[in-house]
Amino acid sequence: MMLMVIDSSVIVKWFFLESLTQEALAIRQDWLTYKVDLIAPELILAEVGNIVCKKHRLGLITEQEGIDILSDLLALIS
Repeated sequence: MMLMVIDSSVIVKWFFLESLTQEALAIRQDWLTYKVDLIAPELILAEVGNIVCKKHRLGLITEQEGIDILSDLLALIS
């Protein structure tokens, strides 16, 4: 199985439509179907949380949307 290192910019694209979102979603699908194994820096959850908080502060998402995104991420990695 291929090992792939990802960072917060990839994970954020799983939840927000941005440039290269389709590629990030393909990586997630490959991970969920056991085609690749993902590793990430230890601070990945803090980094994604910071990005979600920033999007909330900018008014791009509601507080509940931010909570839902982080809950969904935690469910994925649990």
